[in-house]
Amino acid sequence: MINQNGLPTSHNLEEARGDFAVRAIGELKASPDAITVGIAGTVVGQYGLMLSGMLRGTGKFAVDYFPLAEAFLGHARDIDPANAAWASNLEELRKLRASAR
Repeated sequence: MINQNGLPTSHNLEEARGDFAVRAIGELKASPDAITVGIAGTVVGQYGLMLSGMLRGTGKFAVDYFPLAEAFLGHARDIDPANAAWASNLEELRKLRASAR
């Protein structure tokens, strides 16, 4: 779910596993557009980490954000290996996740 500011929010499991979400994830995983995929990975990773920390338990982020963000950032890096931002964002996401445990 995206709020009025375009940021991901907690959502229910039905929406997270619904047709729209599944199609959107599939399209991003298959997309040849490194910028779109990389930004999706960065946003899901950053806000997923924050929401998971704030909303532990009931109402928490209904999707395990880390594998999804990692897949998007890895795909962006594979599409455009010359853009160091994707590898950097992926490494930063991994460090943030490790420090949040």
